[in-house]
This record gives sequence, structure tokens and C-alpha cells, in this order.
Amino acid sequence: RELTSDEKQENKRISGIRIKVEHAIGGMKKYRIVKERFRCHKFGFEDMVILIACGLHNFRISHKMRYITI
Repeated sequence: RELTSDEKQENKRISGIRIKVEHAIGGMKKYRIVKERFRCHKFGFEDMVILIACGLHNFRISHKMRYITI
């Protein structure tokens, strides 16, 4: 069936959020430890690796414009 204008707006909003999430995941996967098979089975280590990769991605994004303008 044809979507109403409200449903189309909602889909557009959701897809905008999805794109941001997918770009963030792709940015994290620049770090090899995140995209390769993880073989360390110590408790909590996997979560720590993901948190560090997220932090590095956020740091890179937040400082990206500073390096370009110099």
C-alpha cells in the first residue's frame, strides 16, 4: 500500500539515524582488532577493545577539521 506522508517522514528520520550508526561502525572497523576474529577470551577484554575503538573513532572525528584547516 502507499505510505502516508507521516510514515514517509518517519522512515526518512529512521534512515538518517541508521546512516550515522553505519558510518560509526565503519569508522571503528578501520582498526584491525575490531574487524578480525577475536581470539582473546579474557573476561571483559572484548568490551574494552570495542570501547577503545569507539573512543579512538570519536577522537579522530572530533579533531578531523583541525588538521585540515592548518
